[in-house]
Amino acid sequence: MQPNENSPLTMQQLPLTHLPEVTEFKEILSLYASKLEGRLMPRWQDFSFSEFVGWHPRLALSQIEGDDLRFRIFGTAFVELFARDLTGQLLIGSMVAEQTQSTKTHFHALLNGPRIGLAKGRVPAEGRGFLRFEVIDLPLADENGEVSHFLHACAPPTERMSAA
Repeated sequence: MQPNENSPLTMQQLPLTHLPEVTEFKEILSLYASKLEGRLMPRWQDFSFSEFVGWHPRLALSQIEGDDLRFRIFGTAFVELFARDLTGQLLIGSMVAEQTQSTKTHFHALLNGPRIGLAKGRVPAEGRGFLRFEVIDLPLADENGEVSHFLHACAPPTERMSAA
């Protein structure tokens, strides 16, 4: 799905063969690349918790569950951004109806690529206006090389906007 300036949520799928250069995610992409070891994707067990120092609040981990993703980890920056903790919750099941189909389509493309996802948008929350956000979705493989999880990283919010 190509970016649309008028949409509150835009999603892109990027190739794994050449990791993208996204300034906000340079460190996490470098760590991801260091774990490839000749494979298309690293596995979750290839990482150690200490390697994510400085990123812990801005990380989420989801696991494929049927046609959805269940969050196993949902960092505090994600909780603040979305104004709720989605640990243990399903991604699609937690979304507003208007974004459900585009999100399903996006993650279907990431799974079948496999590809890296980049989502940008604005999140509304009562009493705080809108926050712009950017999230990268990095696929992780199981022992057979198939996508089993996604490591999601959130860039710091760039600005607060009043609800217009």
